[in-house]
Amino acid sequence: MADLLFYTKRNCGLCDRLWAMISAVIEADGRDDLSLIVIDIDGDPGLIEQFRFRVPVVMHEDAVLLEGRPDEQEVRQALRAIE
Repeated sequence: MADLLFYTKRNCGLCDRLWAMISAVIEADGRDDLSLIVIDIDGDPGLIEQFRFRVPVVMHEDAVLLEGRPDEQEVRQALRAIE
């Protein structure tokens, strides 16, 4: 099982958009080996400092996988690169 850390904040339309795209790709590709873990940065001053202007950010194994406004093709490529 591969964990994807999804950094988000309240009332973030870009976050909602990326969450929906990732969820759709995971479902369409049958990727039950991927787990999305939501991390709300609003409650952590360190995370706010790190990600305030970058959310949504998706990380895998301490590396940024997706950030900002990726399109569906970028999401598919990023998720397919995870073994």
